[in-house]
Amino acid sequence: MWPTKGDGPEQEVEFCPPNIPREVYKLVCALQRLGSESLDLNDIVDNSTFIRVRNALENDFPKDLTQLRVSALALYSALLRLFETLKDPLIPFSVQRELRVACSDPTALWKIISTLPPVNAATIEFLTDYLRELISQVPEAIDQLIPWADVLFRGGALLTTVPHLEPRVVALRSLCAYKRDVVLFSG
Repeated sequence: MWPTKGDGPEQEVEFCPPNIPREVYKLVCALQRLGSESLDLNDIVDNSTFIRVRNALENDFPKDLTQLRVSALALYSALLRLFETLKDPLIPFSVQRELRVACSDPTALWKIISTLPPVNAATIEFLTDYLRELISQVPEAIDQLIPWADVLFRGGALLTTVPHLEPRVVALRSLCAYKRDVVLFSG
């Protein structure tokens, strides 16, 4: 799913997989190009930097977001905020209870995800692939699953006082731990 090293930014954008919003794809590709070692999750992004990234996405220029000369964290924050500003959560309310119940069963989770509208399912798979790769390269990024779960499930009261044990966080961690292919190999 990821572009190869020889591919340039223009080829990456033109290659945008079906059902993946172009903005999401561009942000993830730019983050991939910058590399996880350049992502300082303890840094701060000011609002003017976010506005530059947002304007670049809205105007589709530059096509290669690394040309903006902003930090990897600015792109990462823009990706998170993009999902936060959607009218409806990426994970529809209609399946959230089911996902929470199945939170520790990746096979059941991916089966539920496969019933979602194609854009939602493809975007969740694409995003969890990115998060899986990020966590494998930057282990402390596992803590980022808490804000991602909040954004993807869109709120609701926490069901536990320990965020890492919250069912929506456990569900996202399970989705990141096992690719969608786990469903193919289940009995």
